[in-house]
Amino acid sequence: RGAAVGGWMPKGEEARREVVELLGQMGAKANAKYVRVVDFMRTYDRFRTGYMTYAEFRRGLEACACFHDVTESEHEALLHLFKEATGARPYSARGPYARDFQRVCYACFCEAIQPSGDPVPPMEEGLQQLLAQIPRHGGGSPKRPAFSARRLR
Repeated sequence: RGAAVGGWMPKGEEARREVVELLGQMGAKANAKYVRVVDFMRTYDRFRTGYMTYAEFRRGLEACACFHDVTESEHEALLHLFKEATGARPYSARGPYARDFQRVCYACFCEAIQPSGDPVPPMEEGLQQLLAQIPRHGGGSPKRPAFSARRLR
């Protein structure tokens, strides 16, 4: 819990720009459909830690129904960008499905694409600088607020 998020950073200016564009586009798509991504992700976080496995992260993105065109390589980039720092857990998964059990900080991801001021785990300085470059798009309007999964229950 004390470990910072964001041990991996894209190498090169072009790769950084691509990641910033991806996160900006994801935020714009979610806002255009009036979706609060964090509400969909929280359904997979049973203990409200701000972390989930990579497989749950993928399911949460699919549940939002606005990120269907994200490629496998873009999913991998998101995993590496927001995964829990190594050494934060006393054990690690091994084998062909090890990636599915890596923990991803969905709270940091959601705060990156749709800033809400919710508390997030500590992030490394490089990740904070990268996320500060993301273009911000307006969310829902006062007449039609952002769509929330809470209303579906």
